[in-house]
Amino acid sequence: EEAFNVSLGLRVKKGRGINCDFLHLHYRSSGIVLALGASPIDALRQMRATATDPYSKGRSFVNHYSIPKYNVVPVSPTIETQYATAIGTGIAQARAKTDAITVVNGGDAGTAEGDFHSCLGWANRPALPLPILIVVVNNGWGISTKSETQHGERQISDWAKVFPGMPGKTINGNDVFESGAALEEAFAYVRKNRKPYLLEARCSRLYGHSSSSGANRIPEADCIELFESALIARGAAKAADFAKVWEREAAAL
Repeated sequence: EEAFNVSLGLRVKKGRGINCDFLHLHYRSSGIVLALGASPIDALRQMRATATDPYSKGRSFVNHYSIPKYNVVPVSPTIETQYATAIGTGIAQARAKTDAITVVNGGDAGTAEGDFHSCLGWANRPALPLPILIVVVNNGWGISTKSETQHGERQISDWAKVFPGMPGKTINGNDVFESGAALEEAFAYVRKNRKPYLLEARCSRLYGHSSSSGANRIPEADCIELFESALIARGAAKAADFAKVWEREAAAL
């Protein structure tokens, strides 16, 4: 999910307080947090449950971030409740004179939860529309359940059609360029119009989900490989350049 998540993180208005963007994330948001400026070693500290974990002092699951200086609201282990908490910061920002927005993300399976639909409903109330960028990262699976066996809608972004005037878009989240352009449009819309936007990014899931579906590599598109190929095709880099990066990073492990 790096192609989409890093692109998102780079567009956030970083800082603390009502005049900066609030982030209500889920546990697949490492790319966003790293793009904000977080250190990779801190995620490893949380993974090992050490007291030096800056997010929870070793008391939470891995990737459960909490970063006050970036307005990253504590990640909850319960499924999709971040869509409900996003309503609160959305209301605060709707009342304030600011161009800052609330960003919330989750997975495709979690859109069956009431929290997701509560967020859509509250964000679209005529009395007080909320400046929330509602993101769904769709990797095609709900742990070990295929998404096409669970969803009656053609695209998750079609839920925007329920609310007159609400924009909704589905994109290829494996494509850095398409992700960047779509996020630029979505951020700009919410900042200017102070209304919600629903963005669905379809991404790969390269490995299984814990013991529920195994941990073997799945033969799906890798967004990093796609990005490298695209840069080479555009003449922005050479294959040898990337080979050196991979060799350097492998040697540093």
